[in-house]
Amino acid sequence: MDAQPVGLWPESDVSGRNDMATGESKEFDPRDLTAQLVEVLRPLMSATAVRRGPRSLEELDGIIKSVPAGIAANIDAARNAIELGLAKEKERRAASFGGTLASFIAASRDRGRTVREAEGWRVDELELRTRPGEACVGFFYNRLQVGIWQGVGSALELERAYRSAVEKLGQHDIPQDVLAETVWEAHSYLAARSHKSNALVQIRDLHRELRAALVRYELRTKPDRPIKGLELPGWAFLHNLDRYRESGASIPAGKRVTFQTGSQADTQRIGVTLNGLRADEEYRTYCYLQASARDGDR
Repeated sequence: MDAQPVGLWPESDVSGRNDMATGESKEFDPRDLTAQLVEVLRPLMSATAVRRGPRSLEELDGIIKSVPAGIAANIDAARNAIELGLAKEKERRAASFGGTLASFIAASRDRGRTVREAEGWRVDELELRTRPGEACVGFFYNRLQVGIWQGVGSALELERAYRSAVEKLGQHDIPQDVLAETVWEAHSYLAARSHKSNALVQIRDLHRELRAALVRYELRTKPDRPIKGLELPGWAFLHNLDRYRESGASIPAGKRVTFQTGSQADTQRIGVTLNGLRADEEYRTYCYLQASARDGDR
């Protein structure tokens, strides 16, 4: 999937159906709940702004005298009002979450995304999982979480959360030529350590060595620039491996690796989930990489 840059998505295209379906007029704004507290605390906040000077004593004295004697009770009342407002917003979100999710799924299909209900919802490259009772969503790639769980109060917020996860996923994409070179370099190093011909290399071991190969690539090509490639989260590693598999036919056979499954015991112990680029395809579990000398292998 070629994801559009987030900056090219106009805000008007993130409207989402849930707002119309439930009659919501606007998103949750914390300032609606904290306005009373801000007003109560305003005199005290003014006191903290007093700085040392010839009239600082008189200035502070005047501010403190203007603070209502019952301000502690007012602060408690504002706090209680905030707690009540939060409880109502959480209740509203949980009650409307089914509609929020349905609106997002429908809008995603309208936008041409591939959508399929699986363990959660597969939406193009990402898997959407939900906690309906908390009105929370999380996005995953190949079963590894991208970002954190976050609450959503409307289809608009869910759409924004999805696009943020898509952007985050793409931020760690390694250029295809660099990816082909560094995967081969990392695999070759690990294979050589085994002292076996055409050795199998565990995919899990490749993660660490690929990061090292990316640093070496930076030092070879741009020795005077800050080193990149130091951050490669697990989900980004798997995303790049899927991109490598996609481009396998364009990589010279003598510098290409193939993905191998393992025994049931190996799968449970060292298997990694791949094949997440397309929502209409099932995940696959692989354990090893092996050098290929045959055209068409992937």
